[in-house]
Amino acid sequence: DSQVFTGDTSLSYRFTPLFSSGLFINTSHNTFESGRDSRVYAGGLTASYMISPAFSVNARAGASRAQEYGSGNLERITWSPYGSLYIGYSRETFRAGLSGTINQSGGGSFGYSTQTESVILNLSDQFAARWSGDISGTYQKSKSLDPTGSQSLESATGTAGIQYRPWEWATLRLSGTAYQQWSRGTVGADLNRYSALLGITI
Repeated sequence: DSQVFTGDTSLSYRFTPLFSSGLFINTSHNTFESGRDSRVYAGGLTASYMISPAFSVNARAGASRAQEYGSGNLERITWSPYGSLYIGYSRETFRAGLSGTINQSGGGSFGYSTQTESVILNLSDQFAARWSGDISGTYQKSKSLDPTGSQSLESATGTAGIQYRPWEWATLRLSGTAYQQWSRGTVGADLNRYSALLGITI
């Protein structure tokens, strides 16, 4: 059993109509039933730039510090780089977004802090008056920061969906998802999962 509390704040100044920059701070507190708790703090610089009316870029760069506790006593402190980059494109009915992050998270399935790297791609388009579609893909790698051994999990997810709006007040959506996980170590196992969902939004 576990509880996770997270918080994020940033302060930016708009230097020009196209460029703004500032500072960010975030934190995550993980509490586990086993008594192994963790506190993660990250901070650094943030920037946003509008390349064109259709293209925008948002970035963060800094460092994170993780504190791990066992039975109420501080056991270990680890440092890791922190960074994120998002590139967005929007024109008429088409939307696209590509993001990448590197971060440190406390606890989790490894029992120790992990360094997480991920890449996410999202595409969506309204190709007819009442029809739209979307595709998304995610790759993530989580590596344990435990100095006594190397453990890591890699996963890839792909989702495709199509939406139809038969009435002004309702939308139907059919989607399918494929997920694959690879284990690099003694924790976890390779896993394949496929799912389909038909839903209605009112």
